[in-house]
Amino acid sequence: MELLKKLKLSELSERDYMAVVGGTALVGVIVLYSVLSHFLFSPLKMELLTYEKNTVKLRELDKIKNEYLVENKRFGEFRSKLPQPRADMNALVMDVARRAGLDKKVENIKPVTRKIDDFKEVTIKFSITSINTKELVDFLFQIRNNPKFLHISEMNITPQTAEESSFLDVQFKILTYTEGE
Repeated sequence: MELLKKLKLSELSERDYMAVVGGTALVGVIVLYSVLSHFLFSPLKMELLTYEKNTVKLRELDKIKNEYLVENKRFGEFRSKLPQPRADMNALVMDVARRAGLDKKVENIKPVTRKIDDFKEVTIKFSITSINTKELVDFLFQIRNNPKFLHISEMNITPQTAEESSFLDVQFKILTYTEGE
């Protein structure tokens, strides 16, 4: 009651009194709505933000998954080109040389192997003697187009003596892999 006396609400006309009460009620409703909306809608906003963050992460994971699938396909293609684990590497080199017509000129075939994780790296060292440049190009073509993975890691070309300079001696290191044993 003392508040009414200080505010002098009793001196107001009925119309003004109703306006004050209505205005106070409206302000009270607005404050109550603000407080309730903060507690009711704030968790909803947080869930929406979490949803948006998770959507971005899901897109990133989907991108990573697609990259993985592409790389896994490439790895599968690489593995399909590898010689069988127990394949005779000397025979593999001789087969390439035979297709190039050089099987009688291949000498000193030495395969060297080493284990790398789940694979076995095989380096095949050999030489081809007394060949011309056309035969060398044919041999290189056969290696490049071999259905099995063969990589020339080193090649040294030495011309034969001056009077026979059209012939070459070539030392090779060919690299391949097999699945480890």
